Amino acid sequence: MPYNLIDTAANNYNIVSGDPFVNFDAGQVFLDLLNTHYPTLQYTSQIVSQRNGNGNRRETLFKIIFNSNPASSFFVYCFQTEGGGRSNLITNGEDEARIQWRSHSGWIPDLNTVPKAAEFQAELRNQPSDLTNKECYLFSFYKRDANDTDIIISASYPTQAQDVETNSTSNKSIQFSYEKIQQAFISGYSQQRKENYEFFFHFKPQYLISYMINRDQLHKQALEGVLKPSGSIVRPTNFPYNLIYFGAPGTGKSNAIDGYTTDDNTVKITFHPDTDYSAFVGSYKPIQVAGGAGVTYGFVAQAFLKVYIKAWETDEDIFLIIEEINRGNCAQIFGDIFQMIERAEDGYSKYKVDVDTEIEKYLKKHYEDLEAAGGAEAAKAARYMAYFGGSFKKIALPNNLFIHATMNTSDQSLFPIDSAFKRRWDWEYVPIVFDGTEANAYQILIGDENYSWRKFIETVNEKIQTVSDSADKKLGQFFIKSFDNSISEKAFKAKVMFYIWNDILKDEPQTDEKYFFRRKASDQDTVSTPFIFSDLFSTNSTQLLKDFMIYLDIAATPA
Repeated sequence: MPYNLIDTAANNYNIVSGDPFVNFDAGQVFLDLLNTHYPTLQYTSQIVSQRNGNGNRRETLFKIIFNSNPASSFFVYCFQTEGGGRSNLITNGEDEARIQWRSHSGWIPDLNTVPKAAEFQAELRNQPSDLTNKECYLFSFYKRDANDTDIIISASYPTQAQDVETNSTSNKSIQFSYEKIQQAFISGYSQQRKENYEFFFHFKPQYLISYMINRDQLHKQALEGVLKPSGSIVRPTNFPYNLIYFGAPGTGKSNAIDGYTTDDNTVKITFHPDTDYSAFVGSYKPIQVAGGAGVTYGFVAQAFLKVYIKAWETDEDIFLIIEEINRGNCAQIFGDIFQMIERAEDGYSKYKVDVDTEIEKYLKKHYEDLEAAGGAEAAKAARYMAYFGGSFKKIALPNNLFIHATMNTSDQSLFPIDSAFKRRWDWEYVPIVFDGTEANAYQILIGDENYSWRKFIETVNEKIQTVSDSADKKLGQFFIKSFDNSISEKAFKAKVMFYIWNDILKDEPQTDEKYFFRRKASDQDTVSTPFIFSDLFSTNSTQLLKDFMIYLDIAATPA
């Protein structure tokens, strides 16, 4: 029977009628997604059990081991999302999708010899449970054809697998809705109430790590707002304490951090050339006297000291987020506290650092006031006072404080980071990736015509590489953000064209063949004419941009 499927080639993901595509290797799709969206993740995959269907269809149970922590592992079931078709339940069956569990004996080896979901559920009954090497995930993948890279992952809570693993001799299914898959394509993720299965969850691949971290919460309570954890975050065992995301501008570095942090567990600061130690740690500033009776001076804590205190007073993971870390002079901003960010094996600072009198007095007053308040307030001070033995002359980072930062490689010449500072950080490159992101659907609107944002970026980045002999100044897929998939001509000129001119081309001779601010009246023209940024604000600027697209060989479509 035909189903209400999603047209992934359409910008608005229209509902279409057709047959679900299931003739693919679901396990290989999962591994491909890991390698595409998390290219720096070092892991080993082992096949625990596998079922071969008709044609190229294959389902797999993997064991995944992070290379940085070989003692810890988790398990992943990988399925195809297929049609359900129960006519009495969901719109005569057309809108029903499902994970179809074939009988456990169809798997090699038989699932009842490797019941990983059952082991997961059994461990949940322990109080408290230890899921080390028992974590299990159930994923199915929706794609329209063999070449489709725009994919939705549908996730079921692993307790739904244990019956099939151990008891079932016939096929069983977990049903959900194609409309919810469509919603995930549009919004990035969606949630569906299942009467017997708690919540079902659908999401784009860039939310995979965030889902895995917050799986239990996402399946047990309704979401409000965006996909972010509320409360304590359980981090992967290989989660770096000090981490810098780096890459071209607009690749989604800040968005990567947003995937595992909340407003409640972060303190943020953006570095710039005028940021100094006092703006980062704290300094004396005028303070209004209580009741408005004049002004006095006192020590005011800034981002670092705020997050430092916040982390010592909770068991939850706390994050100091530094945006644009290389736009500030890190040696000047961190001062001697940079020694403190090097961690010992237990996650605490390897070295305690002496503090000046002002910080010592500030911390002493803060924690003595907490102790004097008694009750819950005094409890906040207990960990700090025990660790330092009541002294406030030194400071050290607790093992629940993480410092994560972003760095645009295009800005790396502002303040070079020295090797002593660099070696105290883990570094994660964020590549330019369109597949599976909303930027894949962006269109540049010039006059009455649309031009593919992806085609523009891919074409221009090749030319930037030629001009600069470097990938550092390339444009990321989110260099400009659109909330309706349309980039206006005004924004395109002011942000994209200005960046290319100011950072790439303004010092290049127009006679050089590498200079690519050029226009052609038609694609039959063999000669192109150079232009400069100020020409874009002439009376014929719209036609100039269209001629620029012709030169770049980017086709127009009617708006």
